[in-house]
This record gives sequence, structure tokens and C-alpha cells, in this order.
Amino acid sequence: MIKIFLLPVVFILFLLIEPGFEKQLTGNTNSKGKFVSCGPGTIFSLADLPRIKHPRLIYPDDKSDFPKVVANDNRVPAGKLNNNTLELNLEVVWSDFYPESNDHPGLRVVTIGEKGKAPSIPAPLIRVETGTQIHAVLHNTLSDSTVTIYGLQKRPSTARDSIVLKPGETKDIRFESGEAGTYLYWLKLWSHFPFVFNQEEEQLAGAFIIDWTTENIDHKNAIRS
Repeated sequence: MIKIFLLPVVFILFLLIEPGFEKQLTGNTNSKGKFVSCGPGTIFSLADLPRIKHPRLIYPDDKSDFPKVVANDNRVPAGKLNNNTLELNLEVVWSDFYPESNDHPGLRVVTIGEKGKAPSIPAPLIRVETGTQIHAVLHNTLSDSTVTIYGLQKRPSTARDSIVLKPGETKDIRFESGEAGTYLYWLKLWSHFPFVFNQEEEQLAGAFIIDWTTENIDHKNAIRS
């Protein structure tokens, strides 16, 4: 009954508020916060809002020592193939991500990149044939967070293997690709401040695709014919 009564009141108050209504928040804080309300049909982008100084919010004209994230269309696989062994070198890094465009504000996020190249979202594509050996060097460049990497193991698997990297740590792993299929590898962040990375790991994943070898395909075609 209370909800039914309150809904019309809230709706009437919304209609009475003029578009662009602003007010200053001064209660019980040492700083002032500015609120911008949106009336019907009003649209704001990040560029339209007041400029905010925050270590995770970045602007195109800011000076930055971090690499810029590039979009990964999953057409070019990472690493180099050498005698049926894929040599892979991945890094976990802080980077500047501009999701709208390079001339709009962006966010500083943790990403995965191939060493010597720009980090990407999604993470670098791993694509090999069945039976390929994978030699991966994994480096956590973060100074304050431990990371756990999942999915870099022979596929498919009933047990979920993981690699834990402490801040600044590097590990060297080797495994066989496994059976043909489309798989995923991903990363979890662990910080001394759990709320810092809460729900902020969607970009920390990449495709792991295993193709049939030419011999497998020829054999299957021979059976069908």
C-alpha cells in the first residue's frame, strides 16, 4: 500500500523539477559536490559533465605514462609458432581505455597485453591447432595486486587449473593445446582493497581457439566420402 501511494507522489515531483536543475551539496562534508539532473529528453555524455579529478578517470589531454588500449577484433593470433610450439609472452598492465572515442574521457583499467604490443580488449587471441605445445611467459606488472589466471591448460579439462602471480612476479608454463574447440582464458584480480576491482574484470578475458589439423580434416572428409 505504501509503494502504491508513493509512486504518484514521486512522479509528480519528477514533473515539477525543471530540466538542468542544479544544486550544491554541502551537508556534513568538507567538499562540495555538484549534481546535474536530466529532465525528459536530456542527454549528457562524459565530455558534457564537469571535469572530475580522479586517478582512474582520464582525459585525452592528460599526460600519461600508461599504454593506450586497442580494440581486438580477434583476427590476428598472439605469439609465434616455432616447430609446433607456440611461444607466448603476456603481461598484466595498467592502461588507458577510451571506450567512446579517443577524444572523449576514459578510464584507467587493468588489461592483458602481449609483451611489446599495446594491451587489448578483449585480451590477445590464442589460436593453435590440436597437438600444439604452448610455452607461455606470464608477467604481472602490477605493484599492489595479485592476479590469478585461469584457462591456460590442456583443453577440455574437468579440473580448473590456475596460475597465481604476486605483484611483479613472472612465471613460465608449458602445456599441450588439447582437443579442437572454442575456449576462454581469463584473469581475476586480488587486492588489499577488495572494493577497488569490484565488478571490474570483464575486460580481462580472451579467446582460446583450438583448430583441427589438416590431417584431422582430411581424415574426416575421407570417412564421409
